[in-house]
Order: sequence, then structure tokens, then C-alpha cells
Amino acid sequence: MHYMMSCERPATVRTIGRGPGLKTEPWVCGRKLAFAVPEPLIYTLEPGQGDLSPMYTEGEPIMRQDLVDSLEAGGVDNLDLYRAIVRDPITGQEWQNYWAFNVLGLVAAAVETPGLGIDESRTMGLFLFRLVEAPSLIVVDERVVDSVLRRAIPGVVFDAGAQ
Repeated sequence: MHYMMSCERPATVRTIGRGPGLKTEPWVCGRKLAFAVPEPLIYTLEPGQGDLSPMYTEGEPIMRQDLVDSLEAGGVDNLDLYRAIVRDPITGQEWQNYWAFNVLGLVAAAVETPGLGIDESRTMGLFLFRLVEAPSLIVVDERVVDSVLRRAIPGVVFDAGAQ
């Protein structure tokens, strides 16, 4: 079974105010990026207080090291990773435990039911991928879900859709 992976955005979670703003192809194409990525990529938080999310998916998406570790422990081997730094514009504090990520794998596996479901026979054995029909979504296998849940990373959520 496969699930849509995302992160909650409660009011206590800070948002990214500015990303690196690379003038490039979108990071949701499911293939290697066709340009050199300058590292580290710098992300600036909106001023304020609160927790950082383990994953931000807008623009050039990023995820925290503990989430990368749990995905890899669950069998994911198709992430293209680039060093990222998240900065607080007021205090100057930096978090260097983030990675910009590109998912290598775009799969036509969505089925229209009352909601969005996944045709398990079309996933090509990938544990993590994006959907051709909705490339902004990140889809993970239940093995990956188990790995992330074991690590109890706050804010990561999984939606079964309409399986």
C-alpha cells in the first residue's frame, strides 16, 4: 500500500520566507536536474518564533537529516540531495541539518476513484516517487511509513487517499 507524505503546518511551525530562488526547471520532474546546483542552498525563515518543519516542499524542497535517514532506512534510494542551510533573519541562527531534495521517479500510477488512489501494479517497485498526474505529491510505500513512524518525527503525516 502507498501513502501521500506531507507535513502538518500548524501555527507553531515557522515558514520559509525566501528560498534560493534558482531560475531553473521545477524540482518535481522526477529526473536528475539538468543544471549544477550551487551548495549550500540558503533558505531564510519568516521572522518570528516556533518550530521548524522536518520538510518544506515549496520551491526547491528541503527536508531535515532525520527524515532523510528514516526514508533511507525504509529502503528509499532515489533522492538526489544537496546541502541546505536554513537561517533566522533576526537572530542569525543557522540550521545546517537540511537537504534540498529532488525525487528521482515520476510514476503514472494514480487511479481516479472518489479520491486519489494508487495502482500498486504500476509503481515500478519504488519506495518513494512523485505522480505524473500530481507531481507535487510525494508518494511512499508502507515500508517507508513504518520507518518514519518508528523514528517519531513530529509533523510528518501520511494520507492513504482512496485505496
